[in-house]
Amino acid sequence: MKKLLLIILIATAIVISSSAILDSVSGISLYFGETLLSPVQTVIGAIAAGAAFMLIGGLLAISLLSVLFIVLAAVFIALLVAGISAVWPALLLVLVIYLVVRDKKTAQGY
Repeated sequence: MKKLLLIILIATAIVISSSAILDSVSGISLYFGETLLSPVQTVIGAIAAGAAFMLIGGLLAISLLSVLFIVLAAVFIALLVAGISAVWPALLLVLVIYLVVRDKKTAQGY
């Protein structure tokens, strides 16, 4: 618990100091309606926007990968069905030959 509080304090100090540096160096300010936000709120807004963009990008990447997987699975199944439908007479002939030529076990009488 002590480490967690220390981490929170360090993160707060980093945000406050980086926002003060950002405000003094670049002069970037963020308006929310008519209200000018403080440098800390500006940094927090930038972090929130970055996190939102990362979330949207991750969801987009996952959805594109899932669509790619579904398309590849559909192509594989279509090729499998087309292959079986093209060679089913040969498969039937092989099955008939196997059934005719296989070793038949003799029934033992009592």
